[in-house]
Amino acid sequence: NYGGVEYLGGTGFNPANVIAYYNNNGNFSALPSVLNGNALNGWVALSDFKATPNAHQVFISGSLTNGTAANAWLIAENLRPSVDTPISAWGVSSGGVLVPVEAYVRATGYIEITGYASLGTSQAVRINGSYLIA
Repeated sequence: NYGGVEYLGGTGFNPANVIAYYNNNGNFSALPSVLNGNALNGWVALSDFKATPNAHQVFISGSLTNGTAANAWLIAENLRPSVDTPISAWGVSSGGVLVPVEAYVRATGYIEITGYASLGTSQAVRINGSYLIA
C-alpha cells in the first residue's frame, strides 16, 4: 500500500530530487495523508483539510463541515497516537461567530469532534494541531 521516498539532494529541498512516492491512503497536493478512507457520519472535508505526517508527528489542519456524530474520520492504524490527544478546534456559525467545540485524535484512531451539535447544518469546524505517532 505504501511506496517510499528517496531524496538525493543533500541539505535543503529540491523537489526534482524526490524519487518514487505513492500512498494509497490518499494525497493532499502531493503530500502524504494519514487519513484512512473517507470522512465518517456525514462530515465533509473542505479543500483545505489535511492530516500529514512529518517524522514522528502528524499535523492536522483545515475545515470539515458539520456531521451527524462525533467521529469524523479514521487515522491509518500505524499512524495513530498512543493516548487520546486534544487538538485545537472551533466551530464557525452561519453568522461567522466562533462556537466552542473540542477535537481529539483518539488512540483508537478516530478524529472525534464534540460540541458539533451546537452548530447548524453545513457549518464548518476548523482544526489546527498535531500529535505524536505511537
